[in-house]
Amino acid sequence: MLIAQSKAVQDGIVASAMPELATFDNVVRPVADNDNGMVTEVNIIGLYGAVGTDKALRNASAVAMKLLNRHGIEAAMREDMLRLVDAVRKRDEPLQSES
Repeated sequence: MLIAQSKAVQDGIVASAMPELATFDNVVRPVADNDNGMVTEVNIIGLYGAVGTDKALRNASAVAMKLLNRHGIEAAMREDMLRLVDAVRKRDEPLQSES
């Protein structure tokens, strides 16, 4: 579910944003918000692998973490997202300190 949600966010951005109209708010912020929303759940999954007393739970945690890590690599390698993020960088728009 976490991976599908993350892919859906990125796919939605790519489908709706064009490089010439790419901004922090319509490209970077949705990804950052999604990543921030996933952090707690990902940490809990990892915690089960580290301290779970049940071997099946630890194994499931390890499999889930491997899938999440693979997704992170694949997401970072998306050329369509890279083009949009690069367009945002080139805009050099002023950001608020909390952005």
